[in-house]
Amino acid sequence: LQVLDDLAAVANDADTRDRLVYERAWALIRAGRRRRAAQQFVKLRSLGNKRRYWADVTYRLALMAFEDGEYNESQDHVDELLGFLETSPGKALRPYVLYLQARLAAQRSF
Repeated sequence: LQVLDDLAAVANDADTRDRLVYERAWALIRAGRRRRAAQQFVKLRSLGNKRRYWADVTYRLALMAFEDGEYNESQDHVDELLGFLETSPGKALRPYVLYLQARLAAQRSF
């Protein structure tokens, strides 16, 4: 993880820095540090929806919120993603977002 931090600190362009932060988040998940990974996803998300990883990390945060029982937060992310995916690249993510939306609807019915 330190190597990724060091590389991100000296990366010359935003795309490379974003990729390193994204890879760090996944390394944290693999290491069982889900909460720290979520912080990295939040960091990437805060950079705005014009960035390469915005849709993916927003989906990951929606899924994490769902898994944590934070259904309103999850739904907020899903709603934002569906609006974004209507006019933006990343349509491959759409079925996953719709599935999460269905899971949220099912959860509300209980």
